[in-house]
Amino acid sequence: MATVYAIASAKGGVGKTTTTAAVATLLAESGADVVAIDADIGMANLADALGVGPGETTIHDVLAGDADPEAAVHEGPAGLRVVPGETEIDAYAAADPSRLRAVVEAFADADYVFLDAGAGLSHDSTLPLGLADETLLVSTPERSALGDTEKTRQLVGRLGGSVAGAAITRVDATDPDDEAGIIETILNADVLGRIPEDAAISRANAAGGSVVSVEPNAPASRAYRDLARALTGATIGDPDPDEDGDEAEADRDPSVPNEYEPEEEAEEPGGDEAEDDDLIVADSGPVGISEAGDEEEIIVADEQPVEESGVVEGAFDGTDEV
Repeated sequence: MATVYAIASAKGGVGKTTTTAAVATLLAESGADVVAIDADIGMANLADALGVGPGETTIHDVLAGDADPEAAVHEGPAGLRVVPGETEIDAYAAADPSRLRAVVEAFADADYVFLDAGAGLSHDSTLPLGLADETLLVSTPERSALGDTEKTRQLVGRLGGSVAGAAITRVDATDPDDEAGIIETILNADVLGRIPEDAAISRANAAGGSVVSVEPNAPASRAYRDLARALTGATIGDPDPDEDGDEAEADRDPSVPNEYEPEEEAEEPGGDEAEDDDLIVADSGPVGISEAGDEEEIIVADEQPVEESGVVEGAFDGTDEV
């Protein structure tokens, strides 16, 4: 029987999809049978984070009643089974989110099922919380993000679900104590992992894959391995020190510096060679890049207060009726 995890936060742009892709990939690499489902019906981008083409059949076709769940499966890294979403607005309009339960049940034979949930507290984004065995909260250390993520934690409890803990992304490694104090003040959940701010994530997105596959020795990749272990208890091995190999180098944008390899220093001109040859030293500064993936998510629903009865009006109540 599969253990179902929802990766969730009411705040958009905090790294839910990046986290889903990384943890699911690591578990697949460990030999587990893993299914990653894009449950962000309105802003689907899990396929991009995993370097998988959505193909002709997606979860939107399944939710529209036009295909079986197995028909929407695409092979991802390390044998990961990916159920991607469609990005066209027409596909969203035709999808019926209440069919998501049947999609999850179709993969009961897997070891793990991950639901990449959308931002906000709308009906669509709360459905995965009611279907999951455990919810992993994701937030950056900013107060606003932590506050929205705390609302998600409270909603999980009112739906009768369980919060496994939280992953804090874009952590400033130079000031961890200050960030830890803010997190403990606002978010009432155990922190299972802290993912540092790391340019390797942007490079991996540009290369079309998860950071744990493209640059397995990057600081973010090491942190995601620790998170996967803490979340699931699975045995996740460490890569060889030099495993960020030729494939990652081939896919890396040459205009983006690799911060993990020191640049070769140009020899100072001098002697007869300096007199014979002109030495031109180029100053190649870093190029500005923006992180791709789920940071473009936005909160699409108005956040209504939770009723004393225990369920947000219009949210999924854990039953078959929606």
